[in-house]
Amino acid sequence: YTGAFMLDCDQCHQWFHGKCVGVAEAEEELPEEWLCDSCRIFRQMRSMSRQNRLQHLRYRCDGF
Repeated sequence: YTGAFMLDCDQCHQWFHGKCVGVAEAEEELPEEWLCDSCRIFRQMRSMSRQNRLQHLRYRCDGF
């Protein structure tokens, strides 16, 4: 540990450097809950209906 400001993902509990994820320690109000990109995407996908998830995945696969 280098003493750098770190954030713990509230879902997967992995640690991230604040600087690497765009959150500064000096921000007046740090987020009450913070999710890493992977967990944020997972939560968004989980909240979509099954049909919307399938359409989203088809679009993503066709785009590659």
